[in-house]
Amino acid sequence: MNFLRLNDYLLSVLFEDDEILAIDKPYGINSHTNESKLEHGDFTQDGLIEMYEKNIGIKLYIIHRLDQTTTGVIVFGKSPEAAKKYAEFFFQRKVKKTYWFVTAAKSLKSEFEIDQVIVHKARDLEAKTNFKIIKNEFGYELWEAQPLTGRNHQIRIHAKAALIPILGDIKYGGHHYPFLCLHNKQIIFPNGVIINSNPPHYFENLKVLNNQILAKSIFETDRRQRLYSFSKLSDQCFRLVHNKNDLKSFALTIDQFGEKIILSCYDKEWSEAHQEIFSYYAQVMKKPIIVRMMHNRGKDPLNKSQFTIGLKPENSSQVNENQWIA
Repeated sequence: MNFLRLNDYLLSVLFEDDEILAIDKPYGINSHTNESKLEHGDFTQDGLIEMYEKNIGIKLYIIHRLDQTTTGVIVFGKSPEAAKKYAEFFFQRKVKKTYWFVTAAKSLKSEFEIDQVIVHKARDLEAKTNFKIIKNEFGYELWEAQPLTGRNHQIRIHAKAALIPILGDIKYGGHHYPFLCLHNKQIIFPNGVIINSNPPHYFENLKVLNNQILAKSIFETDRRQRLYSFSKLSDQCFRLVHNKNDLKSFALTIDQFGEKIILSCYDKEWSEAHQEIFSYYAQVMKKPIIVRMMHNRGKDPLNKSQFTIGLKPENSSQVNENQWIA
């Protein structure tokens, strides 16, 4: 059994041909490195384009961008000519873009268009977005947004104007939440190329959002699943969730050990509610979860109890924790 190191990028590609590479963008990573910070000597994380360039060994070129807090389809060119060709599709408004987002607001309409200028660098820019509700359940609404123009923060600004601000988007009037719920689900180019990205699980089942312990665990796992190609990771060991110091909510870590998942609980008690939460998480992951109760916050590893939830593991395996690289 191998351990996944941070530089072992087994990156997830949605589509690739001779001209473009489409990536399933995870939450919290910029489209590209912040060059201004580098110029001032500030440490900054690689952007997606730099990660993939290092992984595949070729130069990539920006075609369009997504916000750091947006997940889903992002496309890079494999040559300057290809990048220019596809960027022109965007500029000429020949690209059909479909986003999904969640709001905690209550809508008065089910379908409409927002035609409202967006101010950028002291200029009023034309901006139009079509909105259509998909479903309303468990206190949330799931919406589809199709931007007809491509302005900075367009969907977020227009969602606020429509009185359905995106959940977690505090900047534009959204209800407070640990993360922002906006996903680029599909891009259709005029040359027939169609690229799709599955949304995070809580877009499919809005009830998950009512339990922040479960939602945050699925959210953190989703980030890893979009960054790494999980089809290549069945025998790998790596961390899915690290909330070990989350004393206000529920202190835990979740690690994948091959076909099994280990949940280390650093709280003093494991309740029926936690049993229900992580039984559901096991169903989402389609793997059994071995729960370890880490008394004294893991300082005494011999003082622990262990049990399994979800499907029972078919066999056992052993790994040494001192080999772990988080």
